[in-house]
Amino acid sequence: MIKIADPLYNIVTFPEYFKSLIDNPYLQRLRRIRQLGTAYLVYPSANHTRFEHSLGVAYLAGMIAENLELDKSLYIAAGLLHDIGHGPFSHLSEEVLKNFTGVKHEDLSIKKIKCLKDLLSDIGVRYREIIKEISGRGVGIVAGDLDADRLDYLQRDAYFTGNFSGINNIFYLIYNFIVDKNKNTIALKEKAIPITESILASRLIMYRTVYLHKTVIASSLLLQESIKNLLDEFSPEEIYSMDDCQLISILRSKNDTYHKKLE
Repeated sequence: MIKIADPLYNIVTFPEYFKSLIDNPYLQRLRRIRQLGTAYLVYPSANHTRFEHSLGVAYLAGMIAENLELDKSLYIAAGLLHDIGHGPFSHLSEEVLKNFTGVKHEDLSIKKIKCLKDLLSDIGVRYREIIKEISGRGVGIVAGDLDADRLDYLQRDAYFTGNFSGINNIFYLIYNFIVDKNKNTIALKEKAIPITESILASRLIMYRTVYLHKTVIASSLLLQESIKNLLDEFSPEEIYSMDDCQLISILRSKNDTYHKKLE
């Protein structure tokens, strides 16, 4: 059993056969991509990455799947891989690059998942089922209206920005998921509605205090202008493949005007 310390869940665990998937370069690259882009300029502790978020999503997705008697390994894998297509500084770079390519990070995630099909087959998971889930065509454990992705990032972002998440009894919520067989998607029992309402309220608070903070928005726009300038020399695909450190290093070497304002 793989055991990993986590500030939200104490210990997250995965079957040993997931080690090769967790160690693959696509997933390890997420260690160098901040979850919240430039929010660390406002909230100094907001340096958490897409890697630990992906571990958290996989952990919650596995719990939900197990409770619903679905294929736990499938949803752990989907949770681990759902963000591997992110570019540097997460959504920040995507907003620029998709205007030139029409490609979203989900599309790149799918492309990379196809490259991992042999590895996934070795652990008994069909890559097409993962693609179906993360593209929103599955039952919605990883990509749905109230999914493991959202449950993790709201808690994790609140924790690392020092905000009160307002999300309590998350495991109670997980054990109150059901499968709506008519729609082939997950739903919640009626008694879990109050917790759902607190999650929606938490999301609103995070948008007001973190995601749409004026300094976060301003710094994001500056960095996006820097990325646009790089398109004269680098292709969108090359920029997408960078991590945060690589992007900043290149901008520094070019004495980029917009980036200098951030420093």
